[in-house]
Amino acid sequence: MFEVIPEVKFTPGEIAFDFAGLEEQITEWMGAYKDLEVTEDNLQERKKDIATLRKIRTAMDDRRKEIKKEYDAPLKEYEDKVKKLTGIIGVEIDRIDGEVKAFDQKRIEEKQGHIRELYEQNVGEYAEYLPLDIIKSSKWDNKTCGDNEIVSEIQTLVIKVRNDIAAIKALGSEIEDRLLSAYKASGNNLAYAIQKNSEYIETKRIAEERIKEEQARKIASEKQWDDKEQIPQEPAKGFMNEPVFCIRVTGLDNIDQLKEFLKFTGIEYEEV
Repeated sequence: MFEVIPEVKFTPGEIAFDFAGLEEQITEWMGAYKDLEVTEDNLQERKKDIATLRKIRTAMDDRRKEIKKEYDAPLKEYEDKVKKLTGIIGVEIDRIDGEVKAFDQKRIEEKQGHIRELYEQNVGEYAEYLPLDIIKSSKWDNKTCGDNEIVSEIQTLVIKVRNDIAAIKALGSEIEDRLLSAYKASGNNLAYAIQKNSEYIETKRIAEERIKEEQARKIASEKQWDDKEQIPQEPAKGFMNEPVFCIRVTGLDNIDQLKEFLKFTGIEYEEV
C-alpha cells in the first residue's frame, strides 16, 4: 500500500578530553604510592592518602555520569518519540491480526463441518469401526486438500472394513460377536480377530477332550459298581428335577480354558 523509510539525521557525539595526558599524570601519581609502606608512625598519613585517592576517583566518575546523562538525553528523546509512532502502528497491527485470526478460525470451522458432511455421506453403517476423530487426517484441513481426495480416503477405509467383517463372518464362528468386538477394539486388525478365533477353537477342543475323558472314566466306574451290586443312590437334594453329573478333573494344566468353555456353552459347574 505504501512504504515508509524513516529519515533520521544522526551526528555521532564526540567527547573530547586528554586521555593520554591524564593517564600519564595519574600513572605518575600512583607511582609515588607504589612503594609506600604502612607503619605505626605513618598509619594516619596512609589513611589520608586513601581518602584523597577516593575523592579523585569519585570526582572523575561523577563527571562521567554527568556527561553520559547529557549524551544520552537526545537518544532517549528520540527513542520515546519512535515508541509513540510504533505504538500507533501497533494498534492497527493488532486489530488486523485479530480479524485475520478470526477469519482463519471461521474458515477452519467451516472446513471441519464440510469434512463431517463428507464423512457421514460415505462412512455408512461402518461409523462405529471408523470414528471420524480417529481416521481424520490433518491434511484434510488444508485448503489444498480437495473433496475428492477426502472421499477417496474414507471410501478406501470403508472397503477394507467391509471386507474384513465379511472375512470374520465367513469363519462361521460361535463367538462371532466377540470377534467383531475384538476387531473394533484392536483398531480394525483382522489378524488379531482371526487369532482370537483360533485361540477359542483350541480352548474348546482341549475342554471337550477333557470332558470326554472324564465321562469315559465315570461310565467305566459306574459299570464296575453295576457288575458288583446294584446300589440305588438317593438323588441329591435340591436337584430333583434336573440331572447332576459329578466330574473330577485331574492333571489339567489349562483349567482356565475349561472354565471358559463351560461358561460359553452355558453349563453350570461348582468347584469342590
